[in-house]
Amino acid sequence: MRRCAAWLSVVLLALPAGGGEGEGPPPIDGKAILDHLKWLSDDERQGRAAGSPGEEAAGVYIAQRLEALGLKGLGKEGSFFQEFSLPKGFDIRPETRLVAEREGRDETVEFGDDLKPLTLSSAGEVTAPALFAGYGIAAPELGYDDYEGIDAKGKVVVVLRHAPAYEDRKSPFKDPETRRRYAVFEAKVRTAVGAGAAALVIVNDPENVSKPKEDVAMHDVGGDPSGIPVFHVTLKAGRRLGKVLGLNLQREQNAIDKGLKPRSRDLDGATLSVHALLDAKRLPVRNICGLLEAPRTAEGAREALVVGAHYDHVGLGAYGSLAGSKGDGAIHNGADDNASGSSSLLEVAAFLAARRNGLRRDVLILFFTAEELGLLGSKHYVESPLVPLEQCVAMVNLDMVGRLERGKLQVGGTGTSPIFPELLESKNRAHRIDCKFNPGGRAPSDNTSFYEKGMPVLFFFTGLHKDYHRPSDDWKGIDRKGIERVARLAADVCLDLATRETRPPFTRSDATGLDMGPFLGLSLEQRQDGVYVIFIEDKSPADRARFQVGDKVEEFEKNPIRSLTSFNQVHGNCTPGQKVVIAVRRGPRLLNLTAILGKD
Repeated sequence: MRRCAAWLSVVLLALPAGGGEGEGPPPIDGKAILDHLKWLSDDERQGRAAGSPGEEAAGVYIAQRLEALGLKGLGKEGSFFQEFSLPKGFDIRPETRLVAEREGRDETVEFGDDLKPLTLSSAGEVTAPALFAGYGIAAPELGYDDYEGIDAKGKVVVVLRHAPAYEDRKSPFKDPETRRRYAVFEAKVRTAVGAGAAALVIVNDPENVSKPKEDVAMHDVGGDPSGIPVFHVTLKAGRRLGKVLGLNLQREQNAIDKGLKPRSRDLDGATLSVHALLDAKRLPVRNICGLLEAPRTAEGAREALVVGAHYDHVGLGAYGSLAGSKGDGAIHNGADDNASGSSSLLEVAAFLAARRNGLRRDVLILFFTAEELGLLGSKHYVESPLVPLEQCVAMVNLDMVGRLERGKLQVGGTGTSPIFPELLESKNRAHRIDCKFNPGGRAPSDNTSFYEKGMPVLFFFTGLHKDYHRPSDDWKGIDRKGIERVARLAADVCLDLATRETRPPFTRSDATGLDMGPFLGLSLEQRQDGVYVIFIEDKSPADRARFQVGDKVEEFEKNPIRSLTSFNQVHGNCTPGQKVVIAVRRGPRLLNLTAILGKD
């Protein structure tokens, strides 16, 4: 869960140096961090996508260093790995089919060249009344809405591919950008799900069938399931189904295109049985978990400080790349995101291990997988913790800490415990970093998972940049001196939290944990199918733009929004006073809302 609300900004002034390391083990060395970082972000790691060989190699590298520091592995048989699995598409069983029935007649289309599930399909078997919804487009702001005046709830919806008369200059869909927004498969599926459809059947439309070979629904298996079965069928198969359903596809398309008016209706007496027999596949992945044990000085339950970073990235750009077509197949090394945090965490662990005898609490060192897929590694950990969460006093997260030269160090979560602001200010006297505090415990990073469990959190972050989620995020862009200073401050904060007499009290603070741009005044939540508005600040730009709780954010300045990360990326590039257009889904309707951004 992440939010886009105003920051509480506190700038730490450059204070005289003092309170340094003194005698004892040496401080953190930026060269050691950079050595780790270069290895983790080397081309040989292939971008460390979750579950990939490159990420597996990175995991072995990290685990070996934790073992060398004397940490205890918390996985099975003493390993450092917490193993679990993630969904990875599905296999299609041959019994997958679609059956139309009406007045004693029936027609079956089997899985094969004429029928395939889309990558967005969920498994399931549905038999329900059939409904024709034109092109399956809801664009009331353009004067066209196939779902207006019909009730799609619980029905199998049949729609045509593409958009009405889009080659006609009078069509509201003549612009390619508009078609991309409303007429792609993903948009039709989202609209059907929002209207409550039980299943969706997309038929190739007669006017746009490629010849001599029809453009059949050949799609790679995988993707995020939408929650309903979704089939794509050829025109040939669609015509056979139409004879049973009482639906002439050519006639319907001609009429809609000519008048640019929907012809949606129930297909009275007709039912469709959808048999999407899909066997889910799983991707094995693993978190890395090491425990630095404090001296055993007292009886009873032991406490622990959690320090974490994610070590995955977006691999070859198939998911999460912001480089467009240039990112397809290109190695995204993720030097800042998040080899920087992982490398820093290795040296923070070494710093604390060298001071083990003075620790009052254990330190749990966690490296998370699948952060880029929606914080899935940290979410799995907090649901299956290897150290009871009630024993954990706080969580410190390092994510993208390699670009301090750009400006301030952002520290999120400072409002999740009343001790945090003073703690950070006091420790920063030795490092003199210009900091910006944000009280919120939520962010597009793994601290969110722990905050949601009622744990105080801190999140160190040096900001987004032009190389974010692009192949250009390489080690040469890392600020070596800056990353050393950030890691040293984080290590000092961790040492304090691991040695102080009392645990930090927890307080709720629900603003976002990142400064992602000028003030908009709404709070967002990441869900399985997208990004939703969950709170709107009174008299804010979002309030004046008439956002509503429950709106699903589809686009921000014509950029598709599929995650909080993509929203924050666009938001962060905006400026105060800028007029922005944000497209939201409200039920079956897609609305363009205009806001004028304020100062952060």
